[in-house]
Amino acid sequence: QFMLTTDSDILSPLTAKINFISAYNFNHNTNPFSLGTTVGFIDNVGQHSRLMEMARVLREGEPDVVEQSKVVSELLDKNLNIVSTSKENGFIALSEKDKTTLYCYKYFNTSEKRVHQAWFTWTFHWQIQYHFIIDDSLYLVLNTESSDETDNNGKCMLIKLDLKLHSDTLQTYTGTSTDKENIHPIYLDCATSVSIGSNTYNASTNKTTFALPDPWWTTESAGGDMAIYDNGGTDPVGRYSEITINGSNVEVTGDWSSTTVILGVLYEMEVEFPTIYLTSAQGESVRSNTRNSLVLHRSKISLGASGLYQTVLKRRGKTTWTEDYESVIADYSELDQLPTQQLQTKVVPIYDRNTNTTLTLKSKHPTPLTLYSMTWEGDSTNKFYSSV
Repeated sequence: QFMLTTDSDILSPLTAKINFISAYNFNHNTNPFSLGTTVGFIDNVGQHSRLMEMARVLREGEPDVVEQSKVVSELLDKNLNIVSTSKENGFIALSEKDKTTLYCYKYFNTSEKRVHQAWFTWTFHWQIQYHFIIDDSLYLVLNTESSDETDNNGKCMLIKLDLKLHSDTLQTYTGTSTDKENIHPIYLDCATSVSIGSNTYNASTNKTTFALPDPWWTTESAGGDMAIYDNGGTDPVGRYSEITINGSNVEVTGDWSSTTVILGVLYEMEVEFPTIYLTSAQGESVRSNTRNSLVLHRSKISLGASGLYQTVLKRRGKTTWTEDYESVIADYSELDQLPTQQLQTKVVPIYDRNTNTTLTLKSKHPTPLTLYSMTWEGDSTNKFYSSV
């Protein structure tokens, strides 16, 4: 890496100076990108790519270069070639053309300190051809024609993902309701609004049948489960059902006639919590005590706005414990309220050693799942050892 500078008031071929600042490998299929006060670039030496961030780039002295993907060193593919960034939202999206996985990096800075950073992946049903960020929205171009990686001559579609929820975004999902407190964005891939006719319900079969709408891609869910969701129609808000595709028609159980619903593809959100250790703060760093004997009694998961979700507890030598949670208990909510709860804490009983336990939080439902934090309670002892 080099810096072009000049000691003169005028930059010209006679006054230009090129200073050498570092010698990190760079993936030439991508471009360096600005993160506000720092510069990021992709290093693809080895089996996996690395996200590098360069700070304090001065005319004199060496810059600070940090590998931000160190905590997920085996996550990123080697041949990443599409990068999108948003400095205002603290968001970076990485992918490889003709692949279905989007790698995302979210960060938050205060003053000169980065107080939050997180990695996650998003798997789509179709191949990613390109993506870019405009304002607070991430746009992706997907090849919906074929799952064959060598076939790029198919049809493509453009989808939009909001990085930040605005008040005007809430109104795009309203149906017929005008009460914004009872309206929430629908978490379905490729969601589209559908108006179901009045003569579509068959009482003998208890099924509603209606034609697949445009765009045509709803006829091919690429193996994903599809669902409809009532988010503000004449019936109670929050009614939801999975559907089946029968030729060019949609079949759904129950009477859905004369309603406007959201139709889309379900996707699974999953968070696997790391192994729990007793930690202590030492300056600005946190140390985990891996030698202590720790028996976990329970885990407390703090959630924001959430609907239907699931916890999966795996303990070595014991049966896997899976439990479904409905945030709003029946008879505890009004008829026209969303089936979500804004703030809640769920307790998961464990009673096993920390090294034998794996806890996973999942959701495959159109309602949101917002994770704030996870705390735990248990018995810890140093086994009467002394460290020197």
